[in-house]
Amino acid sequence: MFRILSVLLTGFVLFAITTASPFAKSADTVDPLTQAKLDRLKQGLHGLQLSLERWSVDNSIGDDSYPDSVNQLVVTTDSQYPYAESGLYYNPFAPGEEGMPNARQVPFGDWTPVHAGNFSFLVKYNDAGESMGYLLVAYGPMQGESTIDMTDDDAPDGIIIALASGKAVGEGPGVYYDNGYPVKITWGGKVAVMGEPY
Repeated sequence: MFRILSVLLTGFVLFAITTASPFAKSADTVDPLTQAKLDRLKQGLHGLQLSLERWSVDNSIGDDSYPDSVNQLVVTTDSQYPYAESGLYYNPFAPGEEGMPNARQVPFGDWTPVHAGNFSFLVKYNDAGESMGYLLVAYGPMQGESTIDMTDDDAPDGIIIALASGKAVGEGPGVYYDNGYPVKITWGGKVAVMGEPY
C-alpha cells in the first residue's frame, strides 16, 4: 500500500512516495537498529531534496529549473557557498565514519548491494532541453524486503522512498534521464518509457 505525501515549502510542492512501512514485513519484525538506519537514510534524502530546491530558488529565471547533476550542488560559485557537502548525506548502510557524508549516486534500476543506502537522481527536461524536474529514490539494505516496483518488472526494486519536484509530479512521468540515459519507470500505476514522450 503506497502513501503519498505533499508538502508546501518556499512555493514548491515536494512529493514523496513511500510504503506505509518500508518493508513488506510488519513493522515490529524490523530490528530497531535497521529501522534507525532507514530513518536516517530518509532524513538524508530529504536533506538532498532541500538542497535541490534551494539551488532552484537561487538559479531559476522564470520557470523552475534544477541542476542537471547532483554534483552541481557541491560546487562553490562566485557569490555562494555550496548547497551540499561532498558525499551529500550520511549513508548508514555503507562503511565510513559515523555521520560523515558518504552517499553516492547509483544507476536507477535493478538493485545490487552497491545500491544499499545510496540514491538515484533522475532529471526531467522541458522541450527547450532545460532541466525542469527531478525524481530522487533511495535504496534500502535489501532488494526483496521493499514493496516498491518502479521498474515495472514485477519485482521489488529495493526503493524505500522516492521524492520528486512539484512539476515532475504535476506533469506525470514524462521524460526522465539517469546520467543522460533514458530509463523506464512506473509511477502512479502508469508506465513511462524514459526518453520517449509519455
